[in-house]
Amino acid sequence: MNTTLPPSRDLPSARHAEIRAAVLVAAAPRPSRRWVAPLVTAAVALAVISMVAWFAPWNPGTPAAQPPRPTSGPTTSAAPSVDGIAAEDVPAIEKGCGQVTFPRVTFTLLAVLTDEAGRLALLRGEAENGVTYLIECILDFTPAMPYNGSGGTLDGFVSPLSVDLDGASAGGDAPGGKAEYAGKLGTEVLAGRVSPDVVKVTVTRDAQTREAKLAGGLYVARLVHPADWVIPEQLRPPIVRAYDKNGTVLAEIGV
Repeated sequence: MNTTLPPSRDLPSARHAEIRAAVLVAAAPRPSRRWVAPLVTAAVALAVISMVAWFAPWNPGTPAAQPPRPTSGPTTSAAPSVDGIAAEDVPAIEKGCGQVTFPRVTFTLLAVLTDEAGRLALLRGEAENGVTYLIECILDFTPAMPYNGSGGTLDGFVSPLSVDLDGASAGGDAPGGKAEYAGKLGTEVLAGRVSPDVVKVTVTRDAQTREAKLAGGLYVARLVHPADWVIPEQLRPPIVRAYDKNGTVLAEIGV
């Protein structure tokens, strides 16, 4: 009987790449609930590229599986006009906001909130593995960065109200801000899901209350602060309230 072992052979280069990808996915940490830094910038798969302040999805759950790598680039929906956005401009917003957050996910534009801080888009996406994503996206952030977004995956919904996104951005004139962000207002953004009987959602912190934009079973609201606003170390939770058509409070969440 021959007991001599066969000579060792190197793995094919493709197999090396597969093993490396699997190790990177397994080692990737889940995002913490609160990310804090002076100013929001574009995020790719919840990774902070520059100065960003964002929170992971509200409802705890098991880690979402990584979206499978598509054989071709994601497509955008042929959505109609949304909140004054021309139909022909919708695909560009869906693609642009998707590219700065989750490039492998196909997103649908649901609503655009316009206030003194500019335009803020709310988009929902579906990955090929069935995972649902919710992102907010600042439109026309800077000439070099027309789309600037962040967000995360959606876990189970507890009716009638959830808070799935909760983030804050310091003003552009806050200490340490970049020159290209000068004059930009500080903001807090909250978004989530509502049941069909909810017709109004408000967000309140201290003396400021804002009514949310509702669309497709989702809402988005933004509190606006001066350009020199700095995110407090102990930021008190806002209060989110959902109302029915009679003005009755159906739910109240202190985030």
